[in-house]
Amino acid sequence: MARLFLYIVSGLVGLAILGGALLYVFWDEAQMVALAQMKPETSLADAPKAPAPDYAKAESWAARPGADDNARVTPQGVEPLSLMEADVFFIHPTSYLGTSYWNAPIDEPQATASLPSILKAQASPFAASARIFAPRYRQASFGAFLAANSDTVAALMLAYSDVEAAFDHYLREDNKGRPFILAGHSQGALLGSFLLKNRINGTDLADRMVAAYLPGWTFSSVQDLGALPDIGACETALDTGCMISWQTFGEEGDPSYLVDAYNQQFGLSGLMKAGTPMLCQNPVTWERDGAAPASQHMGAVPPAPTPDAALPAPINPGLASRCGDDGFLYITPAPGEPFTRFLLPGQNYHVYDIHLFSMNVRANVRDRIAAWYESHPSAALDAAR
Repeated sequence: MARLFLYIVSGLVGLAILGGALLYVFWDEAQMVALAQMKPETSLADAPKAPAPDYAKAESWAARPGADDNARVTPQGVEPLSLMEADVFFIHPTSYLGTSYWNAPIDEPQATASLPSILKAQASPFAASARIFAPRYRQASFGAFLAANSDTVAALMLAYSDVEAAFDHYLREDNKGRPFILAGHSQGALLGSFLLKNRINGTDLADRMVAAYLPGWTFSSVQDLGALPDIGACETALDTGCMISWQTFGEEGDPSYLVDAYNQQFGLSGLMKAGTPMLCQNPVTWERDGAAPASQHMGAVPPAPTPDAALPAPINPGLASRCGDDGFLYITPAPGEPFTRFLLPGQNYHVYDIHLFSMNVRANVRDRIAAWYESHPSAALDAAR
């Protein structure tokens, strides 16, 4: 875990991604005071600590085969897909906004209340084609990201320790040699990159991994991917064993505050990211640094209005998309409602990175699993038996 400390510093400095955005929004003094009050009430050493999850117990999973009702939903009016012989390990983003914990217990009411909506919106495109395993974990709280100090690093290390334990349990008890997809968003994407570095790269798991879909975090093509020589970046829609990421802005958006944060981050290599290109794949063409006309966009899926509600039907906002020279994904026109409630400064659609391309993700996951089996004919024979 000592080496991991340096990698998680990338997360610590990357907190400016969220913290800087929030300061941009909450510019009024009264609002700034309210924002400051969202930080954990005590130091991490004095804060209550929840026990580590036991991943042998069903309640330690937000979704798994037989208990995946929220993740295995289909947008209204869309034909369900049959499952293929593959798995998805999905790491959910931050859902705890309280101040009592640096790391939320997996059964903390606020943290768990939004998980059904998150799984419906973000996990369902991946789970449409494969069995899904989504662990609950002692996530670093929203307030921990605002603190940006050594307690933040410790909170992220604890969150990662749970994710790694869940992944190891999944491999030991459930995987049975099947190909798998690694997926996560925001905090989940960051923690997923640590799995790539510490558990997948340099092992036979790299060959079994269909792809790692990790949108919502700033990854360096040099200082992050350079530390993953067995994985690398996906270049096309059917590449396998590789990594994918994007961060969505409006065409006139201003990601300068994220660029500033990126330039202060350490990568998985332990070296600074400043001056290195940011990873961006277009989630319509799936090409690295690609662009796509609106005609290729297959549809966005709005958030479910309540955690218990059905997933709405896809809508087509006519989005054209392109990876900019700065490594961010730009869309036009503005998608409008219902994708504005959590719009961040500079036309940052961070919360909706997956929602906006849900149908393209859904189709690509299936195509990429099929491509993995084409390149592994003996595995295809085993799956058919």
